[in-house]
Amino acid sequence: MITLECASLKGLLECASLSVSEGKTCVVLTETDIERNMVLKIITGLARVDSGKVFIFGKEISSISYDELNELRKRLGVVMNNGGLVSNLKVWENIMLPLVYHKSLSDHGMEEKMM
Repeated sequence: MITLECASLKGLLECASLSVSEGKTCVVLTETDIERNMVLKIITGLARVDSGKVFIFGKEISSISYDELNELRKRLGVVMNNGGLVSNLKVWENIMLPLVYHKSLSDHGMEEKMM
């Protein structure tokens, strides 16, 4: 689960709130690419909010270690609308890439997770 509770970032974002249940897909629509990228950076812990709270899988990310945050990031999936995919791979292979990279599952387990 991902939750933003009135997350604000000086000059870029003011009191943004959202909640995405675990296993659900969410589309982030904003007026500008800068706003969207900032929301995604906040959700993934790459940017820290000035006020408000950000929870990833029930953990408030400002109070956890860098290693704990990286473990949570492995459970997230972010696909950008203008790129971010490896051009010589099929879509399926692009989606599988993080699973292969982290070797957290067997080949059969990865395919089951993808389905």
